Amino acid sequence: SGRVQLRPIRSDRELLSFDLTDINDLRRALLAPPLESGDLIFVEASEPPAVYVTGLVNSAGPVAIPENGSLSVLRAIAATGGIREYMKVKEATLIRRLTNGEQVHVKLELGEMLAGKVEDVELQAGDILSIAHTPATFIQDWFIRNVIFGPTSIGVRYDPLAQRNASRALSNRFLGGGSLQSSIRASLGSAIPNILIPPVPVPTQP
Repeated sequence: SGRVQLRPIRSDRELLSFDLTDINDLRRALLAPPLESGDLIFVEASEPPAVYVTGLVNSAGPVAIPENGSLSVLRAIAATGGIREYMKVKEATLIRRLTNGEQVHVKLELGEMLAGKVEDVELQAGDILSIAHTPATFIQDWFIRNVIFGPTSIGVRYDPLAQRNASRALSNRFLGGGSLQSSIRASLGSAIPNILIPPVPVPTQP
């Protein structure tokens, strides 16, 4: 990183810090008193070059680029533990900052890349690889988290808060508020297909 700190062995000398990438600090360092036996010099390590992987991977975060090596899209995904189980991902976005400061977003055919049908893309330090939800993966994720397949039936995971909200929605309906089906949808807070919402009998009015 260019940052250096001098800790003198003698207590009567002051601690000095320099940023050797700054021309003024470099001049100060050249004019500093000579080192004495026992003086300590600490050099701040710079962060290794890395790319950042976000979204539908098992362990999102920075992935270091090997020294004197390279890192591709598929290798970066493998380093984060791979795509989350049962997720069928078709695309990703590569975000890269150019030398002029402009940030560009490039769509990648990730499904084709994973299948070996298109070439793997080389990444650069500072790149962001975003594997974000699409409508299709959002529905997949909801089913994985909430739908339970039994030997003879399909059920939805019980959620007490959702049940309470559904009860409130039913009460609002009978007090004159809105569509019953839309109220249940809103209470569950998910895009449940119509087939999974069982018919609710409307009680007869006395």
